[in-house]
Amino acid sequence: MFSAMIDNTIKTGSDYDRIQELKSFDDTKAGVKGLVDEGVTKIPQIFIHPPSSDMKLSLGGNYRIPVIDFTGVQNDTTRRSSIVEEVRRASETGGFFQLVNHGIDVRVLDEMIGSVRKFHEQPKEVKSKYYTRDLSVKVRYSSNFELYQSPAANWRDSMSCTMAPEPPSPEELPLVCRVEHDLPERRMTIID
Repeated sequence: MFSAMIDNTIKTGSDYDRIQELKSFDDTKAGVKGLVDEGVTKIPQIFIHPPSSDMKLSLGGNYRIPVIDFTGVQNDTTRRSSIVEEVRRASETGGFFQLVNHGIDVRVLDEMIGSVRKFHEQPKEVKSKYYTRDLSVKVRYSSNFELYQSPAANWRDSMSCTMAPEPPSPEELPLVCRVEHDLPERRMTIID
């Protein structure tokens, strides 16, 4: 199934069926990593952004990723409102921000990153069980959130887990993402 994409030469006009190429890619349930594992040597056309695509970062040369300090978020309503406003502003202007003093132990963060990395390194047959575009599924693996809507696909795969309003049961998580640790449980909600 990947062979057509791996040997793909750039096609234009009537000889190129973008929707069919997107569907073929999506139906493999292997994502971008699957293309790499199969030995892709040319970037498939669905990933090539047209010259008219506005891919410029319009934040200016002096843009810095905002650092948002969560100190006081749980017990100071004035500070909480200020933090929510900082998150909103950072989300709207750049889309990126760094959180500090959030209370999540660095070991938990390291375990999470390691688990997601292990998930993506698994064989296609294991990962494809989680591949879906159905947002009602709590644990999902897919490639490109807007695969069928964007003018060009992005070179990325994602594994996501919906935690609210109810987290998935441990059995719903991929085995490599089930981490046991002896840290106190902490819950933080930032809904305003």
